Amino acid sequence: METKVCNKCGLEKPLTMFNKNNQRKDGLTASCKTCLAILRKKYDKKYNQSAKCRATARRYYYSAQGQKTKKAYRQKYVLTMEQRERYRLAGRCHEKEGKYKERRKRYDSSPKGKATKARRDKRYIHTAKGRFSKRKTAIKRAHQLQATDNTLTSAEWEEIKTQFCQRCAYCHQQIQPLEMDHVIPLSKGGTHTKENVVPACRTCNARKGNREPQTAATFGL
Repeated sequence: METKVCNKCGLEKPLTMFNKNNQRKDGLTASCKTCLAILRKKYDKKYNQSAKCRATARRYYYSAQGQKTKKAYRQKYVLTMEQRERYRLAGRCHEKEGKYKERRKRYDSSPKGKATKARRDKRYIHTAKGRFSKRKTAIKRAHQLQATDNTLTSAEWEEIKTQFCQRCAYCHQQIQPLEMDHVIPLSKGGTHTKENVVPACRTCNARKGNREPQTAATFGL
């Protein structure tokens, strides 16, 4: 059996362990397949954390082909009501699941749970994935503002906060800083105007999400 020495690991291996390369005299790569796989993995890890990779992924995400692929993927994995019920019955019983959710909710609302979540969010923001997610959200919001009536000024925003006595419009607590919340979400045809913006604390704004006023009322807002 013919063999060849790999220039990376220095081991003598069969010719079947080398890829073809017509630019070399023997027609094979200088490194074996195992060494090339390790080098490729290191390169992919370094490239995925680079700004060039994030920019390429961002361009594809907002392109027509990227939106079409995302829509097709979501439609492919949409579960029917029968499938959801089957998966629910196959997992833990409803009572254990309810107790777990209740215990988890109590911990998240405790001072220790809030501090843990704050530390976790702070670490995530400084990662490459967190920075990319934050940038993607900012680009999405900018596109939504460009597609709607955008006439709110800083003076009008200060007037709105004064009208609500510097308090959250939902929990009525004087928590700073206050965020702009669109009564009718931008994703559902709302406008960025004085009539559609109210002040909200971070907690209430996150709980409301992109729900409309009638739906948000069922969540205690």
